[in-house]
Amino acid sequence: QEHFRTHVIDSPADDAGPTILLAVHLCGRLAVHAVRLFNESPHRVSLLALKPCCLPAAQRNDDREFIAIGGHRFCVGDVSCHGRFVKGQWRGETRSHLRDRFESWCDHLLAGMDVTGEQTLASGDRRADGDGNGASESGGEGQTEGDAFEGARGAKDIVTEQLQTDGGYQNEYLFARRTRLAPRRPPVRPRA
Repeated sequence: QEHFRTHVIDSPADDAGPTILLAVHLCGRLAVHAVRLFNESPHRVSLLALKPCCLPAAQRNDDREFIAIGGHRFCVGDVSCHGRFVKGQWRGETRSHLRDRFESWCDHLLAGMDVTGEQTLASGDRRADGDGNGASESGGEGQTEGDAFEGARGAKDIVTEQLQTDGGYQNEYLFARRTRLAPRRPPVRPRA
């Protein structure tokens, strides 16, 4: 994540072209980091292709913990699960019962994707949506939770392909694209 931020997002190279962020098989909260990297770079990343994998692991107090990304906020307890794979065998909640929770997880990730770049640029702070403080309950203008969105500056959607069978439920693929990149903001210089 820091390597991507240093060499892509914050790169001073003006000749660097648009970047595609391909995030495949991201377990749990790694998917949130991919969405944040996309949101933090409206001047550089034109496409995010995200294939989430596992749900976030259940933790104590999940019902009181929230994740905020791109102006969208949701409760971790609504999408977390008890279980994990051990030597290729699932140990935990019945996997077939996790399908609805996984679809909800994907809807939340999609709602957090800022294809316009306006939320990030307007905040003045790239990390404003990272800690849950000050995040609004809805996406940007025209963005609705769990729905495809297409606007003048971008589009996002979930595509379902039945590739996993025999109890597999993780068949959602998320895409966000910017048709126009935001202008690069000059770096903020600390006052002397």
